[in-house]
Amino acid sequence: MDLHRLVREVADNHKDVADPGKLAEFVFNALQPEDYEGAVWTMLRSYVRDVIRQQRNAPEPAPVRVKDLVGSTPQAFRPSSKVTGIRETWRRHLGDRVSVRDHDWKFLRDCTYEDLTSAADERRRLAAENTASARRYEKMAVALSEHDASTIGDLPENVLRELLS
Repeated sequence: MDLHRLVREVADNHKDVADPGKLAEFVFNALQPEDYEGAVWTMLRSYVRDVIRQQRNAPEPAPVRVKDLVGSTPQAFRPSSKVTGIRETWRRHLGDRVSVRDHDWKFLRDCTYEDLTSAADERRRLAAENTASARRYEKMAVALSEHDASTIGDLPENVLRELLS
């Protein structure tokens, strides 16, 4: 069973469905029970990569502070748990998983100069692709406004050809 092929076939057969969740339901229903294990193994790498990315990019949770005051008597000085947490954040980042050359993965603490420059180059490439995509969407929005159209599908064919070619 080729899961990639199956997903493409389902998407081609359901051109009226935009929601990936609904398409996933069609894909699941097309699977035979004996294909489940292979499908899960195929999907797990992407899922794990997404979870790692979310974890790495999530903001550091604010430390919980417990005020240790009894009446108005000053207590012995203790550094703020928030300050301590901020000062120690760098240790956690050493364990960040980083995608480097040729889809290889390393812990940040193990990255070489070449790994880091490769990772930076890849992220710049992705940023440029995202910027270009944002510009395309902005052009489409302008076209909607200029042609008083509600949706992209309402634009004249010549405008669509220019926008989408």
